[in-house]
Amino acid sequence: MNSVLVPDIYRLMSGPYHSIDNFTTLCEELEDHLDPSIDEVCMEKMISIMKRLIDYKTDEVFPKMNELFYMLTETVFSVVESQENWSISESEKPSVARMILDKFQKMIVGGRILPKQTLTEKKCHKRYKQVREYTEVKDLEKLIENHEKIYQELQDQQKKCWAINDKVTFDTNLLQRKKTFFEEYEDQFSPKYHKRSTDFIEWLQKKLERKMKRAAETRGKYQTLLNAESVAKDKVRQLESQILDSLKYGFNEKILSGLVFLKRVMSTVNTERSHDIMQHIQKLETESQHLVTNIVNTLSSKYNSVSPQEFHLQHKFSEELPDCEFTGYHANLRQIKLKAIKKVEQQATSNDKATKDGAAFTYCFTRQTYLHSRDVNNNIHPGFSAASIETHAGCSAVPKGMIVKQKIATESSDVSFGWYKRNSWQQKKWTFFLIPKNSNTTLS
Repeated sequence: MNSVLVPDIYRLMSGPYHSIDNFTTLCEELEDHLDPSIDEVCMEKMISIMKRLIDYKTDEVFPKMNELFYMLTETVFSVVESQENWSISESEKPSVARMILDKFQKMIVGGRILPKQTLTEKKCHKRYKQVREYTEVKDLEKLIENHEKIYQELQDQQKKCWAINDKVTFDTNLLQRKKTFFEEYEDQFSPKYHKRSTDFIEWLQKKLERKMKRAAETRGKYQTLLNAESVAKDKVRQLESQILDSLKYGFNEKILSGLVFLKRVMSTVNTERSHDIMQHIQKLETESQHLVTNIVNTLSSKYNSVSPQEFHLQHKFSEELPDCEFTGYHANLRQIKLKAIKKVEQQATSNDKATKDGAAFTYCFTRQTYLHSRDVNNNIHPGFSAASIETHAGCSAVPKGMIVKQKIATESSDVSFGWYKRNSWQQKKWTFFLIPKNSNTTLS
């Protein structure tokens, strides 16, 4: 069967496109505000970007999406690691009035107050209705309805062809039998019976001619419907191709623009990991088209139908045309999730072997547990000492006796991001940490 994809614009725009748009926005902010002459502003911007990255949840359906945010995290860590002269003064704390004013200004967008949005927010505020593809998909659905209607008429006309052909065959056989019988026993007929038989044969001949003419008209109508079905299917495919090309181009351009920003940032960074990160960014550029195709195909319904001409070539005309089928994307999502779960289980059993060929980029984020000086002294976290929890050179040092939580860390970088505070009711202080490689602590 030939399949026509009908994209689900709502889920595409509120899901993957929303995440990709946030990825590109964060990459652009990282590149625009990367000014070494303003150290304090740069560090605050890094912290702001990482705090928003915390809201990103691992995508089980499209694992490649995780690698985009993983590269953004690695880039931020590399920038922090390379800029040792950054500093945030602990004493320069904004006043309460200033903090309230800053929060209020962030909520004002276009003269009205909007609720805070996160990377995982699924509401798109009817944005999907504003894109051009939304109207095109509606037109595509109308074309599919028209094609399905013509196809059903074609199926009905095929049955009419069968019926009239059966009648033509029956009348032809009957006429042939009568003629044979008449020719064989013509000499034995009486004049009256001879005339009656002759009239009956002439009547059968005229009846057969009428049936044959009707059969020709039925076949002609069937051929007309075949042409109409072909034209309708071509219109569906043409609009489908236009919609898919437009969607894939928009998604791909968003991803590539974000990766371009990361490459610009990495070109200014000189660390041990910068070369590997740059290579993986280039690899993601080559794989972006495949990722976009996978996203669009997965979040699309399928309209399945056969080509009647090809079907008749492969089968006899007496074979009934199969019905059209409309398959939703839910089955595709279920299959992809099951494959993703099996893949994660296989990776978990072979983690020790994944040490080369980009294996360091296998996992997106590593969430770590709370650390407290009390737990460190009681050896609850083996491998950590009070001096193990260090911030990067130039960042604010973590005082002793603080509750510390690393929110984002990667397996390939010494730098991690998190917060610390003395008591649970106090305000969090966000910063970057240095976690030693020789630590035996299990990241969870």
